Amino acid sequence: MKVSYTLRLFILAAALALVTFAVQISKMAIIPNYNWIGLGYLVLITWLIHSYVYAASSNPNSLIRRLMVASLLRMILGILFLAITLFNNRPAHIPFVIFYCSYFCVLMLFEILNMRTNLRPDLKQRPKNENA
Repeated sequence: MKVSYTLRLFILAAALALVTFAVQISKMAIIPNYNWIGLGYLVLITWLIHSYVYAASSNPNSLIRRLMVASLLRMILGILFLAITLFNNRPAHIPFVIFYCSYFCVLMLFEILNMRTNLRPDLKQRPKNENA
């Protein structure tokens, strides 16, 4: 059974939210409320960029261009939210920065793993005894 990308993304977001909530409840760190907004923002960016990259394109070079633009957009939009939040909320909350950067890295790895599994869907599996 193949699970859709959106469902897997929201399951990952829920897992990240649970970890953050557990840290907040255990009082290991004081996590500001805008941390949740940052998580939602990154999940929304990841979903929108995935939709943009894998929109119907007949040219394989178009996919590469879209992927490069999407990587740049993800980085710029992620840094933009972080910079605005840090500028508006002084002094900087180190737990927010750590969690936000962790969210960014986990969601980026999720996208990379998703691309890796779809890297060459046109290849057919070889029979087991092809060389025998």
